[in-house]
Amino acid sequence: MDNSKFETEVLSLLAALKIRKQKIQEQFEVEMKAVDSQIEAVSTTARLLRHGASSTPTIVARGLVIPDLTGKNIRQACIEIAKRNDGIVRVKETKNALVAAGVVRRTKNSWGIVNTTLLRSKEFQKHPTELGTFKLVDTEQGQLSVA
Repeated sequence: MDNSKFETEVLSLLAALKIRKQKIQEQFEVEMKAVDSQIEAVSTTARLLRHGASSTPTIVARGLVIPDLTGKNIRQACIEIAKRNDGIVRVKETKNALVAAGVVRRTKNSWGIVNTTLLRSKEFQKHPTELGTFKLVDTEQGQLSVA
């Protein structure tokens, strides 16, 4: 009898520790999201300081700063976005920027249109570790450009 009481206490302690771990994990994820958004904001500020204020109108779509894209096709606009964002293009952010610029209409498959354009373009290479991310390729040398 004494052994079963001890076992019950151990199991209840185990359950309490698992609940505590879950709460700490949730709190950690919230803090990590906050830090990620701060990093994104500071990175945008640093990029603006590095490139300076341009005379052409700019579009800001969730931290993505790009010049005026009117009259450009999707591929040309993606190249311009990549040049302004250290050679990196994220499909979700790029889609939002292209919609804001009027290059692409907001449809159910606008993400797929941008993704397919980047996949088929020889100017971009899919990032090996980040999903939905592409790097601008230096087409003259066949290597990745360093922005």
